[in-house]
Amino acid sequence: MRYLLGDSLLERDGPEAALPELETALKSEPTSPQVRASLGKAYMRSGQAAKAIPLLEAGREADTDGSVHFQLSRALRAAGRAEEAQKALARYESIRREVQAANEERNQQTSVPPP
Repeated sequence: MRYLLGDSLLERDGPEAALPELETALKSEPTSPQVRASLGKAYMRSGQAAKAIPLLEAGREADTDGSVHFQLSRALRAAGRAEEAQKALARYESIRREVQAANEERNQQTSVPPP
């Protein structure tokens, strides 16, 4: 429950509002990749790349849209780990292509042909 609140606050109000909720959520769900990814994103948005890296790495399996890998790439670059950052960015781009292809296929399947 704290995770959902924290994740919503992150999107709506920013990291300052979300961090306390997400840190509490991590204490109650320490192995949740979703919680870790969201907390990692919050740390990145608050300029704390070093804190974000391990959380984003642990949250990669919950990445359905590429955003975790993108933030991980930014954090790694900020930490001077350019090669790892490039790998994370490549994975982000791959996920984005997969999502785009799936969306296009779904749109084709649901479109109504003209009469």
